[in-house]
Amino acid sequence: LNFGIGNIFTIIRRYSFTFCTLVQYFVVLGNSIFLHFRTILN
Repeated sequence: LNFGIGNIFTIIRRYSFTFCTLVQYFVVLGNSIFLHFRTILN
């Protein structure tokens, strides 16, 4: 491998940050959809 361990940690950190952002986005989206359907069903 040409690149060192620092680059690997940078890639992992960037990827995990993107993953956490996606998870938070889907949680917020799921909560809003759930609340929307709950108000419709009631």
